[in-house]
Formats: sequence, structure tokens, C-alpha cells
Amino acid sequence: MDVDTGYTRKPSTHNAALTEVGRGKPMGELLRRYWHPVGLVGDAGLTPKALRVLGEDLVLFRDRRGRPGLVAARCAHRGTTLHYGRVEERGIRCCYHGWLFDVEGRCLEQPCEPDGGPQRERIRQPWYPVQERYGLIHAYMGPPARKPELPRYEVLETLGPGEFLEADDSSVGGGGPAVIPCNWLQHYENLMDTLRSRLNGKLWEELTVDEHRDFPGDYEAQVGQGPIMLHSEEHLVSSDRGVALVRRQLKAQLDALAEGRDPIGVSFDPAAPAVSFEAGNFLIERQPHAS
Repeated sequence: MDVDTGYTRKPSTHNAALTEVGRGKPMGELLRRYWHPVGLVGDAGLTPKALRVLGEDLVLFRDRRGRPGLVAARCAHRGTTLHYGRVEERGIRCCYHGWLFDVEGRCLEQPCEPDGGPQRERIRQPWYPVQERYGLIHAYMGPPARKPELPRYEVLETLGPGEFLEADDSSVGGGGPAVIPCNWLQHYENLMDTLRSRLNGKLWEELTVDEHRDFPGDYEAQVGQGPIMLHSEEHLVSSDRGVALVRRQLKAQLDALAEGRDPIGVSFDPAAPAVSFEAGNFLIERQPHAS
């Protein structure tokens, strides 16, 4: 008689506490306590750019006064997307009824209302504060009262001879497109792996379907785990110590937040020194044991 077939297994589940990042979710609240790069400086322009960050649909733009803005995609009036809005001197105007919002979500005009909308000051389009640094647009999407300082990094502040900063939107740790279609945790855990490779000098996007199958890399491994990894099905072993360590650290920060403490790595001191750390890839050569 056949035993232990796939039919007898329990329903598969994922670790919701670590993977789900919506507002009100444990990991969503933890990640919202940090600044996040949401685009290049050049992405904030006169053409609205649609973004999806921490499970929220947003629109990034720069008004004609040069101020970057990040607002919820759905207009506070009738819910159409501001992705089709028109960027003007003072903000972004909805394509539907022409309501105008500034970079902090204030409703400045309601053209279809008498006197330009006498109640418009009561309307606020959801928005998030942004800062420009290192060629990137950073956003803070957490509780305003706990907004930390945007970190500075010594390695990016002090450049040696011939060094310069170049911000781009290529994938880090995925080896594929800029946006990897899978849960953030799969991508994050993969950063400890040793696969970022090429086949015959070709980039990921230059490979054929057959070459992707014959030479799978980070992207294929991450996306192959599904939209959200079914953690109940995995079996961690000794070579997964790094993954286990990351998950324990994340769980510790969730506990800190639940206890009313600030998570690791946030600073509220504008005079704090730039963060300093060692970065790079290192190869450790192991010597054979003496016989």
C-alpha cells in the first residue's frame, strides 16, 4: 500500500507575520517605521509615475515648482487614479473632475463646485513625506510621530578619487527585471545566496526561454517559490543558517514593536554621524588540515 503520498499532506500555509506588509499587519507596521527608496530622482517628474509600495498603490510626481510628491493613487473625490492626472505649478490635477492636490495632499481647487469648493480645506488626499538623497526618492510611510531621520551612509558621503554615485533601478539580488514578481521576503533572503551570474556574457534579459531553463539563476529560484513561499512545506537545514538568522531578527523586531519600542536601526537625532559599515564580497580560502 502506498504511504505518505501528496494526498495526505495538510493544507499549505505561509508565514503571514513575516510576509504580509499591508497597513495594520505586523510586518507592514515594522517596515513602515523606516524610510524606503521608492524611485530615482528622475522618476519624480511632470509625468505621474505609478508605484506599488508596501501593498499600496501610489503616484509619484514633481510639481512645476520642483517639489516631489507621493500620494495615494485613488483620488479622494471619486476614486479614479491620479496616474492620469496633470501635473501643474502647485500640484497634480485629477483627470475626472479637476480637483487639484498639492504635494502634501491638500485640496487646492474643486473647479466643478461653487466658489471653487468652499469645503475643499476639509479634504486631504492621502500622502507621504519624501526626501531626495543619493539620487533616490525616499518615502516614509509610517506613523508621523515616529518618523526617524533619513539615514546618511559614510560610504556614500565620503567618496575617494575617481569615485562617484550612480543611482539606477536595476535589480539587486534578483538578476532579472527591476521588480521581482514575488513576496519581498523571498527576495530579501536571497541576498545571502551566492548565485548575481551570466551565461556566455549575456544579461538576464538577453537569455532565451531555453537558456533560462538550462541556466536558472536568482530570479528563477525566487519566482519559482511562488507569489508567496509556502513556509509549511520547506525544510531548513544547516546551510540555511543565514535564512533562519534573518527570520529570528525580524521576529525580534516585531516583538519590539508590539512592546511599544522602536525597531533596530532608526535614529531621531539629526546630528547623528553617518552610518559606517564594511561592504563588499569576500572570498575566504580554507587551508587543508595537516595530516
